[in-house]
Amino acid sequence: MKRKTKIIIGVVVALIAIGAIFGEPEGYADDYAAIEAHQGTALLPDRSSLVGGHYQEAISIFNSLGFSNVQTIPMGDLITGWLRSDGEVSQIQAGDLVEWDAEQRLPFDTAITITHHSFPVSQAVPEVPSEPDEYIPSAPVVNPFTDVALGDIVQMVGYNWRVHDMIENRALLIAENAVTLQHFHNRRENVTWANSYIRNYLNGSFLNQFTETERAFITETQVTTPGNPWYGTTSGGQTTDHLFLLSIQEVLRYFGDGGEMGNSANERTFLGDDFNENRQLQDTSGNTVTWWLRTSGSGDTMTAHIRVNGVIDIFGSHAEQTTHTNLILKQN
Repeated sequence: MKRKTKIIIGVVVALIAIGAIFGEPEGYADDYAAIEAHQGTALLPDRSSLVGGHYQEAISIFNSLGFSNVQTIPMGDLITGWLRSDGEVSQIQAGDLVEWDAEQRLPFDTAITITHHSFPVSQAVPEVPSEPDEYIPSAPVVNPFTDVALGDIVQMVGYNWRVHDMIENRALLIAENAVTLQHFHNRRENVTWANSYIRNYLNGSFLNQFTETERAFITETQVTTPGNPWYGTTSGGQTTDHLFLLSIQEVLRYFGDGGEMGNSANERTFLGDDFNENRQLQDTSGNTVTWWLRTSGSGDTMTAHIRVNGVIDIFGSHAEQTTHTNLILKQN
């Protein structure tokens, strides 16, 4: 007899790191001699070619030139998106400059602030519509995840999801590639997974990208996020989620544990071991990227992440930075 299985899908969100925090920009080696000749400065790009474009492209250009302190500010000003596009750059400020001349150079660590149009962030997960007054019977929904086994691949919303665990009659799935490029939070303030922008986005807009049948079998999960064991920061209370990021502890459980969890008394900023390669994540173009965890970092505005080389950055980065994500979900 076939056994019906509830599938728990764990989605890990990987984010592309900004600047030197996440590694050297592409092409850095080729430009090294020129950068040294200008004593730690970088050439500012043509501002007019970036304003009106997408902010992610602007981030990539500043990073490729060597700037290591690129920040973004979503305006939350869009209503329909007819006149302005979501993510369209409105203004770029380089240090104190809002305009600059050709051949203008500034130090690598100059604050680059990219302000872009965006839709407002909803603080609540959308409510499920109530049942219609008149119930119309429909054909029974067939569970597409019946009889999945450990290690199986399931395809949804254009991504492959691997079964990493079987818990009673549910399966836990983790995306094989980076799923989306997002802020962990949309501004710098005290934040945990419980009140983060990325949690709201994943369980709202992103969840709605699944088919109605897939959503019917993605179960709600009681998610507990342990604090950062090295820095003592809390990671928020228990939440109820359909989709969620991995914690440090879950990364070690599902991708390999070198036994460093017991060494939290030592001062350190990262955790690297023989399992680094297992934790490396690629986007759909084959580029290895950094990705967010839901565990807090060294402070209340910081969040832990996985570096490009698979090392766990337990010190973390500011949560308003933009990078890739990888998700977990559970299915019935």
